[in-house]
Amino acid sequence: MKFTFDYTETLSRRVTIEAKSFVDAAKEITRRIDAEEIVLDAEDFMGGEITMPLEENSFPRIQLNGEIMKDNKGIDILIDCW
Repeated sequence: MKFTFDYTETLSRRVTIEAKSFVDAAKEITRRIDAEEIVLDAEDFMGGEITMPLEENSFPRIQLNGEIMKDNKGIDILIDCW
């Protein structure tokens, strides 16, 4: 049997921008990202998640709140999160 999993990593970095207004700060952070002055890498790793998309995996019966589900599309099972 084959099973399909999705593995997602989260990268995050806090950046402080000095500006006259929120709009100016938002424009500046966007400019820095677009200019590749801010590039996230392995040092910015915040965690990961493994899920199993039910629409791509076969299970005979899935129950949600005690009821058997007939359509598993768009439902994932969270396997692990850190």
